[in-house]
Amino acid sequence: MTFLAVQNVESLSPKNDDKVRLVEFTVNPETGPFLVSSYDSFLWVQAGKQSQIRAAVRAIPETGVDGLLRDVVDVIADTSIRSQWESIFPLTVDGMKAARERLTSYDFEDHVAFAGQGVDPTVLQGVTHSTVPWMREGQVLVVPSDPEFVGFLVQSKGRFLAVVHNPSRTFSVLR
Repeated sequence: MTFLAVQNVESLSPKNDDKVRLVEFTVNPETGPFLVSSYDSFLWVQAGKQSQIRAAVRAIPETGVDGLLRDVVDVIADTSIRSQWESIFPLTVDGMKAARERLTSYDFEDHVAFAGQGVDPTVLQGVTHSTVPWMREGQVLVVPSDPEFVGFLVQSKGRFLAVVHNPSRTFSVLR
C-alpha cells in the first residue's frame, strides 16, 4: 500500500543502459511544484511554457521500493519546513485533526494515513490507516485517499520513475 498510484510496465529501460532515459509528461502547471525522479535522487521542477516536465528512469535503490517511498516523504517534509508550507504537525490527536483540516481546506475530503512503527493508536482513530515499513518510526503521513491526486510511480524490472504533484497541498506529516 502506498500514497502514489503505482503502475507496472513491461519495460522502462533505454535501448542502451548507459544512457539516462527521460520521460516527458504534460501536466497542469497549477498542480506544481513537482517532485520528479532524477538520475540519482529527486528534483523539484515547475512546468515549462508547454506545461511539460521530465522525470528520469533510474534503478530502484538498494533499499527497495520502501526506501524510495521513505526518501520521497523525507524530501517533501524537509522542503515543507524550508518553504513554510505548514504541513508538518505534532504527533498528537490534535496534530492529526489539524493535518486533516489542512487537506480538507484544499477540498480533499477523504484522507488516508500511513504510519511508521511506534505510533500511538489514539492518534490514528477516525482515519483509515495502515502501518507501513516505508514510514519512519514515530511518523505519520496523511494524504488524500485517491493516490491520483498525489502522483505516480511507474516501475519495471528494477527501474522506476516517479512524479509527485501538489505536495505542498496533498502531504501532511506528523512527527
